[in-house]
Amino acid sequence: MIQMSRTTFQRFARAVLTTLLATAALDASAQSSCGGKLLVSGYFSNNVHIYDACTGAHLRNLDTANRINGAQAIRLGPDGALHLVSENTSRILRYRADNFEFLGEFIAVANGTAPTGLTFGPGGEVYVGGYSSDDVKRYDANGKNPTRAVTANASGVNGPDNGLLYAPDGKLYVPGYDSNSIIRLDPATGATSVAIAAQANGLRGSRGILADRDNQHLWITGELSGQLLKYNMASGSVQVVASGLNRPTGIEYGLNNELLLITGEAVRSVNPATGALGNTIVPTGTGGLNGPTFVLLLRNEQAKPPIDTAQVGSQYWLTGATTMSGNALDFGDMQSATGALFGTSFAATDVQRKRWGRMRIEFTSCTTANFTWQSDETNSAGFGNGGYALSRIVNNEATARCQQQGFAAADKSWIVGTWWGGESRSGEGILIDHRASDGLTFAAWFTFRTTR
Repeated sequence: MIQMSRTTFQRFARAVLTTLLATAALDASAQSSCGGKLLVSGYFSNNVHIYDACTGAHLRNLDTANRINGAQAIRLGPDGALHLVSENTSRILRYRADNFEFLGEFIAVANGTAPTGLTFGPGGEVYVGGYSSDDVKRYDANGKNPTRAVTANASGVNGPDNGLLYAPDGKLYVPGYDSNSIIRLDPATGATSVAIAAQANGLRGSRGILADRDNQHLWITGELSGQLLKYNMASGSVQVVASGLNRPTGIEYGLNNELLLITGEAVRSVNPATGALGNTIVPTGTGGLNGPTFVLLLRNEQAKPPIDTAQVGSQYWLTGATTMSGNALDFGDMQSATGALFGTSFAATDVQRKRWGRMRIEFTSCTTANFTWQSDETNSAGFGNGGYALSRIVNNEATARCQQQGFAAADKSWIVGTWWGGESRSGEGILIDHRASDGLTFAAWFTFRTTR
């Protein structure tokens, strides 16, 4: 049997594939109670085709402005946006996952790379495999500052392809299409090693990689050998689950955790125990699909607007407690709390509390105060010293009570509320709570990180 390289096959297929049936694009919000959508990259149709994950009906295409040329891997990023590899334009493109609005170019990959695979590390870092450059580049979470994570032809890899995956064992797995192998990178050490040797178990045309639900195995497709394999990450053992498949490429889990496999020009279900092909989910050519390479299930709960990263990372809370002394509050031990994640990902054990410095509020009337801070001591955050005048942001019943009984009265409960530095300090403020029985006062200062 003559082995064709992926590039040769693509040229051959472009010349001989007939025009496939195109169906009318439906709105992405088509009337369906299905729990998700299937996104299938069409290399030759230069788009990502979106289907009802239950019926396989074509809903729409991802892009309508001809931005994509050679669609490859598509991943849901940490920011909630879809990230697509356009191989022939050397671009990583971003789209919203809810309405598929184009969000712009994420990464302009160096010419001569021919990017194919895309995956994200635990810190949001981005790995991009280059079919022509035979390497893998690492970018920061913003798609900037590229470095080579895997050098050219490391551990014999040739033609890194779109199954590139940061796996549950903390290693980066790289399928070498032309080397008929799988290599892995240990990001902690930078060392690469061979995971599956060239043509081991008959593997040829290494393409798709999917983490098994048990987090111990990887599913792997061999396009040229027509195989579906299962690899044990701990032992390195390889099992051929199915053979005789028609050029299998992309692989994914379906809504009911069944395996979905691109074989030929269609998407079909696969029995993971026996490797037997099941139902056809997306028939050949549906919606104009041509040259499918990658499949992604987008569950409805994942289809959310992307995180606005411009709103992350600058806000800063400081808290402290003290007792009133005359008309002043001296907080000698203001604390910062950082390190945790938002929402359901929050874990109290992740919170790191450190001493920030001192804070003083001296009230000058029922509605005004002088505010100062000191953060230049050895055991402090090093934010420096400063201060400004405070006023109540809203005059309320507490203000009226203070004015009625007189500012010098023993009752200081009127200090409870929100104080700020006026319009010139808009966006920053101090919340105060006070217990009358013993004078204990809690304050939380909402501010921002320093640029020093």
